[in-house]
Amino acid sequence: MIANMGLIDTIIMAMEELGGKGTLRQIYSEVNQIERTPYPSIRRTIYQHSSECDIYENKYSDIFYAPRGKGKGFWAIRRGAPMKFSYNPGDKLYRKHLHEKYGGSNQGGICPTRSGYIFLFSDPKIGSEFGYRDGWKDDCYMYFGQGQEGDMDFRGNNGALRSHQSDGRRVHLFMGSKGEIIYENQFELDEADPFELSDSLDKNGDERVAIIFRLKPVRLEDSNLPISDLEPKERSSIEILEPENFYTKESSLDYSVQSKSIRKESELVEEYRSYINENNKGDFKRLKITSSGEVGALYTDGWIEEEETLIEAKSSCSRHNIRLGIGQLMDYRYQLTLQGKNVAKEYLLLPTVPRSNLRDLIFHIGIGIIYKKTKGEFVTLDPPA
Repeated sequence: MIANMGLIDTIIMAMEELGGKGTLRQIYSEVNQIERTPYPSIRRTIYQHSSECDIYENKYSDIFYAPRGKGKGFWAIRRGAPMKFSYNPGDKLYRKHLHEKYGGSNQGGICPTRSGYIFLFSDPKIGSEFGYRDGWKDDCYMYFGQGQEGDMDFRGNNGALRSHQSDGRRVHLFMGSKGEIIYENQFELDEADPFELSDSLDKNGDERVAIIFRLKPVRLEDSNLPISDLEPKERSSIEILEPENFYTKESSLDYSVQSKSIRKESELVEEYRSYINENNKGDFKRLKITSSGEVGALYTDGWIEEEETLIEAKSSCSRHNIRLGIGQLMDYRYQLTLQGKNVAKEYLLLPTVPRSNLRDLIFHIGIGIIYKKTKGEFVTLDPPA
Protein backbone atom coordinates (compact mmCIF):
# COMPACT_ATOMS: atom_id res chain seq x y z
CA MET A 1 0.00 0.00 0.00
CA ILE A 2 1.21 3.51 -0.84
CA ALA A 3 -0.40 6.34 1.11
CA ASN A 4 -1.15 9.55 -0.83
CA MET A 5 0.04 8.11 -4.15
CA GLY A 6 0.27 11.46 -5.91
CA LEU A 7 2.53 13.01 -3.29
CA ILE A 8 4.76 9.91 -3.16
CA ASP A 9 5.31 10.17 -6.93
CA THR A 10 6.11 13.85 -6.55
CA ILE A 11 8.62 13.26 -3.72
CA ILE A 12 10.34 10.45 -5.66
CA MET A 13 10.50 12.62 -8.77
CA ALA A 14 11.94 15.51 -6.75
CA MET A 15 14.56 13.28 -5.08
CA GLU A 16 15.58 11.79 -8.41
CA GLU A 17 16.22 15.35 -9.60
CA LEU A 18 18.52 15.68 -6.59
CA GLY A 19 20.38 12.50 -7.52
CA GLY A 20 18.31 10.18 -5.32
CA LYS A 21 19.03 11.89 -2.02
CA GLY A 22 19.03 15.25 -0.30
CA THR A 23 18.29 17.29 2.81
CA LEU A 24 14.70 17.91 3.84
CA ARG A 25 15.13 21.56 2.88
CA GLN A 26 16.30 20.55 -0.61
CA ILE A 27 13.43 18.06 -0.93
CA TYR A 28 10.86 20.68 0.19
CA SER A 29 12.16 23.10 -2.42
CA GLU A 30 12.28 20.56 -5.24
CA VAL A 31 8.77 19.20 -4.48
CA ASN A 32 7.32 22.71 -4.48
CA GLN A 33 8.83 23.40 -7.87
CA ILE A 34 6.68 20.52 -9.14
CA GLU A 35 3.56 21.15 -7.05
CA ARG A 36 2.85 23.51 -4.17
CA THR A 37 2.83 21.30 -1.06
CA PRO A 38 3.03 22.11 2.69
CA TYR A 39 6.31 21.09 4.29
CA PRO A 40 4.66 19.02 7.09
CA SER A 41 2.83 16.90 4.50
CA ILE A 42 6.10 16.13 2.68
CA ARG A 43 7.89 15.25 5.92
CA ARG A 44 5.03 13.08 7.22
CA THR A 45 4.81 11.16 3.93
CA ILE A 46 8.55 10.44 3.97
CA TYR A 47 8.32 9.23 7.60
CA GLN A 48 5.30 7.01 6.79
CA HIS A 49 7.33 5.28 4.11
CA SER A 50 10.54 4.73 6.09
CA SER A 51 10.84 1.72 8.39
CA GLU A 52 13.37 3.71 10.43
CA CYS A 53 10.59 6.01 11.67
CA ASP A 54 8.18 5.37 14.54
CA ILE A 55 5.05 6.18 12.50
CA TYR A 56 5.92 3.61 9.82
CA GLU A 57 3.51 0.67 9.52
CA ASN A 58 4.20 -2.53 7.60
CA LYS A 59 1.19 -1.88 5.38
CA TYR A 60 3.18 0.94 3.72
CA SER A 61 5.98 0.46 1.23
CA ASP A 62 9.42 1.08 2.73
CA ILE A 63 10.78 3.61 0.24
CA PHE A 64 13.04 6.08 2.05
CA TYR A 65 15.98 5.81 4.46
CA ALA A 66 18.33 8.10 6.37
CA PRO A 67 21.88 7.36 5.07
CA ARG A 68 23.51 9.67 7.62
CA GLY A 69 21.50 8.34 10.57
CA LYS A 70 18.30 9.35 12.28
CA GLY A 71 17.71 12.98 13.13
CA LYS A 72 20.16 14.31 10.51
CA GLY A 73 17.42 15.53 8.13
CA PHE A 74 18.98 13.79 5.13
CA TRP A 75 16.98 11.27 3.10
CA ALA A 76 17.49 8.92 0.14
CA ILE A 77 15.51 6.40 -1.93
CA ARG A 78 16.13 2.79 -0.96
CA ARG A 79 17.37 0.09 -3.29
CA GLY A 80 14.52 -1.98 -4.65
CA ALA A 81 11.89 0.56 -3.57
CA PRO A 82 8.98 0.51 -3.51
CA MET A 83 8.74 -3.09 -2.23
CA LYS A 84 6.63 -4.20 0.71
CA PHE A 85 8.02 -6.98 2.93
CA SER A 86 5.60 -9.90 3.03
CA TYR A 87 6.19 -11.33 6.50
CA ASN A 88 5.26 -10.40 10.06
CA PRO A 89 7.13 -11.36 13.26
CA GLY A 90 6.31 -14.95 14.20
CA ASP A 91 5.51 -16.08 10.65
CA LYS A 92 6.89 -19.49 9.72
CA LEU A 93 8.21 -20.12 6.24
CA TYR A 94 10.76 -22.16 4.33
CA ARG A 95 14.07 -20.51 3.63
CA LYS A 96 14.05 -21.56 -0.02
CA HIS A 97 10.73 -19.76 -0.52
CA LEU A 98 12.17 -16.58 1.01
CA HIS A 99 15.06 -16.58 -1.48
CA GLU A 100 12.80 -17.48 -4.39
CA LYS A 101 10.78 -14.35 -3.63
CA TYR A 102 13.52 -11.86 -2.70
CA GLY A 103 16.79 -13.38 -3.93
CA GLY A 104 20.03 -13.90 -2.05
CA SER A 105 22.04 -17.03 -1.32
CA ASN A 106 20.36 -19.89 0.52
CA GLN A 107 23.66 -20.60 2.30
CA GLY A 108 25.33 -18.69 5.14
CA GLY A 109 24.09 -16.48 7.93
CA ILE A 110 24.38 -13.03 6.29
CA CYS A 111 22.66 -12.81 2.91
CA PRO A 112 22.47 -9.49 1.01
CA THR A 113 19.94 -9.42 -1.84
CA ARG A 114 19.58 -7.35 -4.99
CA SER A 115 16.08 -6.42 -3.87
CA GLY A 116 17.47 -4.16 -1.14
CA TYR A 117 17.45 -6.51 1.86
CA ILE A 118 19.99 -8.20 4.06
CA PHE A 119 18.65 -11.41 5.57
CA LEU A 120 20.24 -12.72 8.77
CA PHE A 121 19.79 -16.25 10.07
CA SER A 122 20.44 -17.12 13.70
CA ASP A 123 20.44 -20.70 14.92
CA PRO A 124 22.25 -20.82 18.30
CA LYS A 125 22.28 -24.63 18.42
CA ILE A 126 24.04 -25.01 15.10
CA GLY A 127 25.99 -21.75 15.38
CA SER A 128 27.78 -22.83 18.55
CA GLU A 129 29.56 -25.54 16.53
CA PHE A 130 31.27 -22.79 14.54
CA GLY A 131 32.04 -20.46 17.46
CA TYR A 132 28.93 -18.27 17.02
CA ARG A 133 27.17 -17.31 20.26
CA ASP A 134 24.25 -15.10 19.20
CA GLY A 135 21.84 -13.82 21.83
CA TRP A 136 20.08 -10.87 23.46
CA LYS A 137 22.07 -8.55 25.68
CA ASP A 138 19.94 -5.77 27.15
CA ASP A 139 18.13 -4.17 24.19
CA CYS A 140 20.52 -5.44 21.49
CA TYR A 141 20.75 -8.76 19.71
CA MET A 142 24.43 -9.72 19.63
CA TYR A 143 24.97 -11.28 16.22
CA PHE A 144 28.28 -12.90 15.27
CA GLY A 145 29.73 -11.92 11.91
CA GLN A 146 30.47 -14.33 9.09
CA GLY A 147 33.63 -16.44 9.06
CA GLN A 148 34.14 -19.93 10.45
CA GLU A 149 37.95 -19.92 10.59
CA GLY A 150 40.49 -17.28 11.55
CA ASP A 151 39.97 -13.62 12.40
CA MET A 152 36.79 -12.05 11.04
CA ASP A 153 37.05 -8.92 8.92
CA PHE A 154 34.72 -6.49 7.16
CA ARG A 155 35.14 -7.82 3.66
CA GLY A 156 32.15 -9.31 1.87
CA ASN A 157 28.92 -9.84 3.75
CA ASN A 158 30.21 -8.46 7.07
CA GLY A 159 30.98 -5.21 5.28
CA ALA A 160 27.53 -5.18 3.69
CA LEU A 161 25.89 -5.49 7.11
CA ARG A 162 28.17 -2.84 8.61
CA SER A 163 27.14 -0.30 5.93
CA HIS A 164 23.48 -1.29 5.61
CA GLN A 165 22.22 2.07 6.89
CA SER A 166 24.27 4.20 4.52
CA ASP A 167 23.45 1.81 1.65
CA GLY A 168 19.72 1.82 2.41
CA ARG A 169 19.45 -1.94 2.91
CA ARG A 170 16.78 -3.23 5.27
CA VAL A 171 17.88 -5.96 7.69
CA HIS A 172 15.51 -8.81 8.59
CA LEU A 173 16.43 -11.51 11.10
CA PHE A 174 15.13 -15.08 11.06
CA MET A 175 15.43 -17.81 13.68
CA GLY A 176 16.84 -20.95 12.08
CA SER A 177 19.26 -21.46 9.24
CA LYS A 178 17.70 -24.03 6.91
CA GLY A 179 14.39 -25.71 6.23
CA GLU A 180 11.57 -24.07 8.16
CA ILE A 181 12.54 -20.73 9.71
CA ILE A 182 10.68 -18.13 11.79
CA TYR A 183 10.70 -14.43 10.98
CA GLU A 184 11.91 -12.54 14.05
CA ASN A 185 11.86 -8.82 13.23
CA GLN A 186 13.43 -5.99 11.29
CA PHE A 187 16.66 -4.74 12.86
CA GLU A 188 19.24 -2.03 12.39
CA LEU A 189 22.74 -1.60 13.75
CA ASP A 190 23.02 0.36 16.99
CA GLU A 191 24.03 3.75 15.60
CA ALA A 192 26.11 4.70 18.65
CA ASP A 193 27.87 1.33 19.06
CA PRO A 194 27.35 -0.84 15.96
CA PHE A 195 29.71 -3.74 16.74
CA GLU A 196 32.23 -5.18 19.18
CA LEU A 197 35.48 -7.02 18.59
CA SER A 198 36.01 -9.91 20.98
CA ASP A 199 38.32 -12.89 21.43
CA SER A 200 36.51 -16.08 20.50
CA LEU A 201 37.10 -19.60 19.18
CA ASP A 202 36.56 -20.65 15.58
CA LYS A 203 35.14 -23.98 14.42
CA ASN A 204 38.53 -25.65 14.95
CA GLY A 205 38.83 -24.39 18.50
CA ASP A 206 41.54 -21.90 17.51
CA GLU A 207 41.56 -18.45 19.09
CA ARG A 208 40.49 -15.61 16.81
CA VAL A 209 38.99 -12.12 16.83
CA ALA A 210 35.24 -12.15 16.20
CA ILE A 211 33.00 -9.32 15.00
CA ILE A 212 29.82 -9.15 17.06
CA PHE A 213 27.16 -6.87 15.57
CA ARG A 214 24.84 -5.01 17.94
CA LEU A 215 21.38 -5.14 16.36
CA LYS A 216 18.39 -3.16 17.60
CA PRO A 217 14.82 -4.03 16.61
CA VAL A 218 13.11 -1.34 14.57
CA ARG A 219 9.92 -2.08 16.50
CA LEU A 220 9.62 -4.02 19.75
CA GLU A 221 8.19 -7.51 19.34
CA ASP A 222 8.18 -10.66 21.47
CA SER A 223 11.28 -12.74 20.83
CA ASN A 224 12.02 -16.47 21.01
CA LEU A 225 15.75 -15.98 20.58
CA PRO A 226 18.05 -16.75 23.54
CA ILE A 227 19.82 -14.44 25.99
CA SER A 228 23.50 -13.88 25.25
CA ASP A 229 26.09 -15.55 27.46
CA LEU A 230 28.62 -12.86 26.48
CA GLU A 231 29.04 -10.95 29.71
CA PRO A 232 31.89 -8.42 29.84
CA LYS A 233 33.43 -8.19 33.29
CA GLU A 234 32.22 -5.17 35.25
CA ARG A 235 35.53 -4.86 37.08
CA SER A 236 39.06 -6.12 36.76
CA SER A 237 40.31 -8.83 39.12
CA ILE A 238 43.18 -11.22 39.79
CA GLU A 239 42.57 -14.70 41.21
CA ILE A 240 45.23 -17.21 42.28
CA LEU A 241 44.29 -20.74 41.20
CA GLU A 242 45.58 -24.21 41.83
CA PRO A 243 47.44 -25.46 38.75
CA GLU A 244 45.21 -27.51 36.51
CA ASN A 245 46.49 -30.83 35.32
CA PHE A 246 45.54 -31.12 31.68
CA TYR A 247 47.64 -34.22 31.20
CA THR A 248 45.80 -37.20 29.72
CA LYS A 249 47.19 -40.28 28.01
CA GLU A 250 46.88 -40.36 24.24
CA SER A 251 43.84 -42.43 23.31
CA SER A 252 43.62 -41.61 19.60
CA LEU A 253 45.80 -40.51 16.71
CA ASP A 254 42.97 -38.31 15.43
CA TYR A 255 43.62 -34.93 17.04
CA SER A 256 44.78 -31.58 15.69
CA VAL A 257 48.28 -30.11 15.71
CA GLN A 258 47.03 -27.51 18.17
CA SER A 259 45.76 -30.23 20.51
CA LYS A 260 49.20 -31.88 20.41
CA SER A 261 50.80 -28.56 21.28
CA ILE A 262 48.48 -27.97 24.22
CA ARG A 263 49.08 -31.52 25.45
CA LYS A 264 52.87 -31.08 25.32
CA GLU A 265 52.68 -27.72 27.14
CA SER A 266 50.46 -29.26 29.82
CA GLU A 267 52.86 -32.16 30.35
CA LEU A 268 55.78 -29.74 30.58
CA VAL A 269 53.96 -27.56 33.14
CA GLU A 270 52.98 -30.57 35.21
CA GLU A 271 56.53 -31.91 35.20
CA TYR A 272 57.95 -28.51 36.22
CA ARG A 273 55.34 -28.14 38.96
CA SER A 274 56.42 -31.50 40.40
CA TYR A 275 60.06 -30.41 40.20
CA ILE A 276 59.27 -27.16 42.05
CA ASN A 277 57.37 -28.93 44.80
CA GLU A 278 59.89 -31.72 45.28
CA ASN A 279 62.79 -29.26 45.58
CA ASN A 280 60.93 -26.72 47.77
CA LYS A 281 61.43 -23.94 45.23
CA GLY A 282 58.08 -22.24 45.86
CA ASP A 283 54.36 -22.79 45.68
CA PHE A 284 53.45 -23.23 42.01
CA LYS A 285 50.05 -21.69 41.14
CA ARG A 286 48.27 -20.04 38.19
CA LEU A 287 46.63 -16.62 37.81
CA LYS A 288 43.23 -15.83 36.36
CA ILE A 289 43.22 -12.23 35.13
CA THR A 290 39.95 -10.52 34.21
CA SER A 291 39.73 -7.01 32.80
CA SER A 292 36.69 -4.73 32.82
CA GLY A 293 34.89 -4.64 29.48
CA GLU A 294 36.39 -7.96 28.32
CA VAL A 295 34.29 -11.09 27.87
CA GLY A 296 36.95 -13.71 28.61
CA ALA A 297 39.79 -14.10 31.08
CA LEU A 298 43.55 -14.65 30.80
CA TYR A 299 45.13 -17.67 32.47
CA THR A 300 48.86 -17.85 33.08
CA ASP A 301 50.64 -21.20 32.92
CA GLY A 302 52.44 -20.51 36.18
CA TRP A 303 52.80 -18.05 39.05
CA ILE A 304 55.04 -18.24 42.12
CA GLU A 305 53.63 -15.77 44.62
CA GLU A 306 56.66 -15.65 46.96
CA GLU A 307 58.94 -14.57 44.13
CA GLU A 308 56.32 -12.64 42.12
CA THR A 309 57.28 -14.73 39.11
CA LEU A 310 55.30 -15.26 35.89
CA ILE A 311 55.81 -18.41 33.81
CA GLU A 312 54.58 -19.13 30.29
CA ALA A 313 55.12 -22.60 28.77
CA LYS A 314 55.68 -23.36 25.09
CA SER A 315 55.71 -26.77 23.43
CA SER A 316 58.74 -26.07 21.25
CA CYS A 317 61.64 -23.63 20.82
CA SER A 318 60.59 -22.52 17.33
CA ARG A 319 60.77 -18.78 16.62
CA HIS A 320 56.98 -18.66 16.30
CA ASN A 321 56.49 -20.19 19.76
CA ILE A 322 59.15 -17.99 21.35
CA ARG A 323 57.59 -14.83 19.91
CA LEU A 324 54.15 -15.96 21.00
CA GLY A 325 55.35 -16.67 24.55
CA ILE A 326 57.09 -13.29 24.80
CA GLY A 327 53.90 -11.53 23.74
CA GLN A 328 51.81 -13.44 26.26
CA LEU A 329 54.16 -12.58 29.14
CA MET A 330 54.14 -8.91 28.15
CA ASP A 331 50.32 -8.94 28.05
CA TYR A 332 50.10 -10.63 31.47
CA ARG A 333 52.56 -8.16 33.01
CA TYR A 334 50.69 -5.19 31.58
CA GLN A 335 47.30 -6.41 32.85
CA LEU A 336 48.70 -7.22 36.30
CA THR A 337 50.47 -3.85 36.53
CA LEU A 338 47.21 -2.06 35.71
CA GLN A 339 45.68 -3.76 38.74
CA GLY A 340 48.59 -2.89 41.02
CA LYS A 341 50.21 -6.33 41.21
CA ASN A 342 54.00 -6.38 40.95
CA VAL A 343 55.83 -8.80 38.64
CA ALA A 344 59.48 -9.22 39.58
CA LYS A 345 60.48 -11.94 37.11
CA GLU A 346 59.22 -13.54 33.92
CA TYR A 347 60.28 -16.86 32.41
CA LEU A 348 59.58 -18.91 29.32
CA LEU A 349 59.29 -22.60 30.22
CA LEU A 350 60.68 -24.61 27.30
CA PRO A 351 61.30 -28.30 26.48
CA THR A 352 64.96 -27.66 25.49
CA VAL A 353 67.42 -24.80 25.54
CA PRO A 354 66.70 -22.48 22.56
CA ARG A 355 69.37 -21.62 19.96
CA SER A 356 71.64 -18.70 20.72
CA ASN A 357 69.88 -16.15 18.48
CA LEU A 358 66.58 -16.74 20.24
CA ARG A 359 68.22 -16.82 23.68
CA ASP A 360 69.65 -13.36 22.97
CA LEU A 361 66.20 -12.12 21.90
CA ILE A 362 64.56 -13.42 25.09
CA PHE A 363 67.28 -11.98 27.35
CA HIS A 364 67.24 -8.64 25.48
CA ILE A 365 63.59 -8.18 26.45
CA GLY A 366 64.40 -9.00 30.09
CA ILE A 367 62.80 -12.43 30.23
CA GLY A 368 64.48 -15.52 31.66
CA ILE A 369 64.50 -19.11 30.42
CA ILE A 370 63.61 -22.33 32.22
CA TYR A 371 64.33 -25.41 30.14
CA LYS A 372 64.10 -29.13 30.70
CA LYS A 373 67.57 -30.71 30.97
CA THR A 374 66.55 -34.28 31.72
CA LYS A 375 63.39 -35.93 32.97
CA GLY A 376 62.55 -34.31 36.29
CA GLU A 377 65.38 -31.76 36.09
CA PHE A 378 65.18 -28.13 34.92
CA VAL A 379 67.73 -25.36 34.42
CA THR A 380 67.00 -21.68 34.99
CA LEU A 381 68.79 -19.00 32.96
CA ASP A 382 68.35 -15.40 34.10
CA PRO A 383 68.87 -12.49 31.68
CA PRO A 384 72.23 -10.74 32.10
CA ALA A 385 72.15 -7.89 34.60
